[in-house]
Amino acid sequence: MRRIQQSLTRAADRKIVEVLSLVDSLPDRGAADALLEPLRARLSQLRLPRRMNFTRLLFLPADPIIVPAAQWRRKALTVPRTVLRSLSLQVRQELGSETQSFDDEIESAASDAAFMRCGAGLWPRAADILARTRVPADWLKSTCLNTTDHAAIAQPLAVMLRQGNVIEDLARAGHAVSPAALRACITNAADSIPSGTSAVQGLGMLLAVLLERLPSAALVITTAGDIATARGDTAPRLGADLAIDFLLDGKGAGHATQSDLTTASQDLSRLAGLLDALEQPGPASRPGRKSQVAKLRHDIDTACRRRFEVEMAGRLLRQADLLTANAADADIADLEATVLELRRFEAACRPFGIGSHYDRVLGNAAQQLMQNAPATAGRCDVARFLEILVGPEAGLAWLQSGAAGASL
Repeated sequence: MRRIQQSLTRAADRKIVEVLSLVDSLPDRGAADALLEPLRARLSQLRLPRRMNFTRLLFLPADPIIVPAAQWRRKALTVPRTVLRSLSLQVRQELGSETQSFDDEIESAASDAAFMRCGAGLWPRAADILARTRVPADWLKSTCLNTTDHAAIAQPLAVMLRQGNVIEDLARAGHAVSPAALRACITNAADSIPSGTSAVQGLGMLLAVLLERLPSAALVITTAGDIATARGDTAPRLGADLAIDFLLDGKGAGHATQSDLTTASQDLSRLAGLLDALEQPGPASRPGRKSQVAKLRHDIDTACRRRFEVEMAGRLLRQADLLTANAADADIADLEATVLELRRFEAACRPFGIGSHYDRVLGNAAQQLMQNAPATAGRCDVARFLEILVGPEAGLAWLQSGAAGASL
């Protein structure tokens, strides 16, 4: 298995697509799923469409907290990937004849909306099952975990899955998320926890997912604190603390380096909001977090600056020769999309460091573009890119220069 995994890490994208398609088509993935473990970051970059199946839909709301078995720790707000198959089989067995209707609905779904409708029916049923089921006979063999780990994973996971439909609705709302809907989600989760179950762990999982998927970390943290105060119940606030600690421990420069620029920009924006919220006086403020946040900002800033320079040189300046008078419209459109993507990434990076660095990189890039653009470059095309990079004055200076090699 290790030899195959090592060969896959060096394989071309085309081969990765073939392996992914093969594994996704297996009725029983079993150990084959482990082949994909070293490729998770790369698959995130490729952003390949994945075939939906029962297990993937079942755990879709939990995706941000699913981790490789080697990264899982007891009492952490995570779910080891190795237990998904076992828990999925338990849900299927308990559903009995209803399982086939879910399979048929998933198979016939042709849009994200259709999958969400199917999930809305599946997640609360699965939550009820996972909250009360016993340890399956093959648990130790299939997961290599203790029998006590089953309830420690399944019961808090059930708390989160019961809110699966609401989580997806909140995530789709983005910046227009309703504070009332968010409050109802957390309150209903707290109300749904059976007696004898750790409320903190279940709420922590839910809040960790919400912090990962919603654009405003401050809103999530404040709402959890308000609910704790109103109910006279410390569980929501303690759950938020666990979720924050989990996210801070797992964050790092990878947000700036391990995904495509669009995904990285979105992740960095959410993370910046979380760090801002932690630095302000409030329910999430803790003395020990100040140094942790400062170090995280520094590490991410270093990674962001490095990647921005590399991407600017590799994806824009080295392609300047495309700017010829007879360039295809599609090539110009792709290059403009690249410039806009770089600017969005730069905007997401700025909160972590000093903006003047990015100003210098953008100015140098504009200068090189003006000096190195082909003599036959489409003048309006170059002006458009200069305008996006550093502003309309640079575009105007190029148009008025009358020749390549102009300077700002």
